[in-house]
Amino acid sequence: MVSFDERKKTAIRILEEKKIWQPNRTPLLMKCLWHMGVRIPPFPVAPFWLIALVTALGFGLSWGVFMWFFAWQKEGYTITAALIASSVAGLLFGLMAAGSHLYRRKAQQLPEWKSL
Repeated sequence: MVSFDERKKTAIRILEEKKIWQPNRTPLLMKCLWHMGVRIPPFPVAPFWLIALVTALGFGLSWGVFMWFFAWQKEGYTITAALIASSVAGLLFGLMAAGSHLYRRKAQQLPEWKSL
């Protein structure tokens, strides 16, 4: 069984060989997650559902908190409306991000994480 770190190094090497732009290979969010011990594959080779989940949660939470304190609270939004808006925005963002990475993986003939 190949360890996570070996698979990650292999994936990053392949992405470098394919000349994938560095912020797409290992974005800041991913580096932070790795530093915290989260074992998540680089997005260009990660499964669609994982990219969608991570980006949806990250965007939905950060955008929702920002909007709550700088706009929605002053406009009289209820917490329920804010949670729904944040969830929908996060879901849409996550699906678009995952779709973008899936398209790029197929266009550049990158391997899937499970095959590394």
